[in-house]
Amino acid sequence: MVDIPGMELPGVMTSEELLTADERKIRRLLILGGGVIGIELATVFNALGGEVTIVEVSDRLLPNMDREFSDTLEEILVNRGIVIQKESILEEVRKSDHGLNCRYVCHGKNQEAEVDVVLVSVGRTANTEGLFDRDVPVRMENGRIVVDDFFETNLPGIYAVGDVTGGIQLAHVASAQATYVVERMNDVPSSVIVEMVPSCLFVPISIVPSCLYTDPEIASVGLTEEQARQKGVPVRCGRYVMDVNGQSIISKEERGVIKILFAADSDVILGAQLLCPRATDMIGELATAIANGLTSAQLMYAMRAHPTYNEAISCAVENSRQ
Repeated sequence: MVDIPGMELPGVMTSEELLTADERKIRRLLILGGGVIGIELATVFNALGGEVTIVEVSDRLLPNMDREFSDTLEEILVNRGIVIQKESILEEVRKSDHGLNCRYVCHGKNQEAEVDVVLVSVGRTANTEGLFDRDVPVRMENGRIVVDDFFETNLPGIYAVGDVTGGIQLAHVASAQATYVVERMNDVPSSVIVEMVPSCLFVPISIVPSCLYTDPEIASVGLTEEQARQKGVPVRCGRYVMDVNGQSIISKEERGVIKILFAADSDVILGAQLLCPRATDMIGELATAIANGLTSAQLMYAMRAHPTYNEAISCAVENSRQ
């Protein structure tokens, strides 16, 4: 738990405690943190009829996401009745006659909210306390295991992968790292690529897909447009709004958008971001494209069925070539 007065009170929970709680009828929920876990559970409890308030210290939701996607998702959530308090700091949680009283500061002004449950979805750290015996001096920094580029610790023959080492905290990343380590132990050529340097670039591109199981879903892989600018990488951006996608119209979906980035000179795909139904399934195609250094022309070779959400990828790629 983060160091805020009242974190020990009944009704202040982590995501695990919330999902396993005996009390399932939560009418009022305050979520501390507008990251992945906070947003996913906000959409769940809002869909179940709960009053949801998100308190986020940053100036936007999902700070690591493409800005357009953060803004679009915020608009969707607000339209559904979710209260979003950005640039806000939770200062105290107190027991009240009607549940929990949460005091927070938003844009310099004191605010209060009466809720049944507070979900703490920030401050997640590696659970390494007591992991090693005292006579096993594995090097640690801030509770995380220090490893080299091959995931080996300071003790030869002892490796560590996944959340305990820091970095990207995703199950499929830990699995890929474990595969890499075991193959290396057995002198087998690695079948795992975590990042690469596309042709004509000296910038490593992560090919780890990141998925948010919100409604609508969000998925991302590789560079965002903002990251490309920060790295000084000239890009072409293909964009497609899902409002005119046939399957979206049939299913009466809300707003959605697909954005795909290509290197301005070599035409190699560098990244993709999707906000739409099935985004978490569709991102695999684009991660494969990045891993194989495909160009927009090569991505256009394949037909995508109609009507599907997936055909919007062809539209975004075509838009990048105009």
